[in-house]
Amino acid sequence: MFALTGLPEFNRNLSRFHLAALFGVCKVINQTVDQVYDHARSNHPGKVAKAGKTRYSNITGKLTKSIRKKYASLNQLAGWHGYIEGVVYTDRVNPRGHPYPLWVEAGTGPHKIRPRNKKVLRWKDMSGRGWVFSKYVDHPGSRAYPFMLTAMLAYRNQHFRRMKMVLGP
Repeated sequence: MFALTGLPEFNRNLSRFHLAALFGVCKVINQTVDQVYDHARSNHPGKVAKAGKTRYSNITGKLTKSIRKKYASLNQLAGWHGYIEGVVYTDRVNPRGHPYPLWVEAGTGPHKIRPRNKKVLRWKDMSGRGWVFSKYVDHPGSRAYPFMLTAMLAYRNQHFRRMKMVLGP
C-alpha cells in the first residue's frame, strides 16, 4: 500500500497557475481590443476620404462615434464557461433601424430608393439652380469599405504571438 501526499497542495498550485494564465489571457485580449479599436476609429473610410483616397465621406462623424469596445473582464473569469472575449463593435443604425455600418463594411447591391413621407423624391439639379423630382431612384449600390475587418486583420498575428507568450508553446 502507498499513500499519495501533497495532492491538495498540488491542486492549489495548479489552480493558481490556471488563474494566472487566465489573467494573462485577459490582458492580451484587452491589449488587442485597444489596438483594433484605435485602428478602426482612425482608419475607417470617412477618415481616409479626407485624405482623398475614397469616395466615402463621414460628414457627421457618427460612424466614428459608433465604434465601441468591451473588455475581457474578471467577471468572465468568475463565471468561466470556456471562453473569454473582448469585443470591438459598432452600434449605429440609421433612422429606420437599419445597420448602416454594416452597409459601409460590406457594401450594398443595386436597389431602389423610394420616398418615405412624400409622394416624390427631390434634389438639386447639377447646376444647383433648379430641382429634380422622381418617384424613385435606381441606386447602383456601393462598394465595401471593410474598416472593422481591416482593423482586426492588422493585429491578428501580433495577438497570437502575445497569446503564445502567455500560454507557452
